[in-house]
Amino acid sequence: MKDVLTASHIKPWRLCETAEERTSVSNGLLLVPTLDRLFDRGLITFDESFKIRISSQISLMHQRHFGIDPNTKLRLRSFNDLKPFLRWHEIHLFQP
Repeated sequence: MKDVLTASHIKPWRLCETAEERTSVSNGLLLVPTLDRLFDRGLITFDESFKIRISSQISLMHQRHFGIDPNTKLRLRSFNDLKPFLRWHEIHLFQP
């Protein structure tokens, strides 16, 4: 089912300071399209334990409608390389 996932930059391409940041595998996530769009708009992010954080701008009704599970946690082989990018996303794009 990987063909339905969207490759998403954690730190947007346009905001990367170097080519290395743009092409780093640590600057990417594979997400279902709905989560990808919400992530790009800063309406969700992932904390240091890789658990989803949901913006207060998304009502409980909309969370249910979009199938957003507040217990979602990223499942990846190597998390540590993602932490600086995820922290950047949480600080600069996430809308609590």
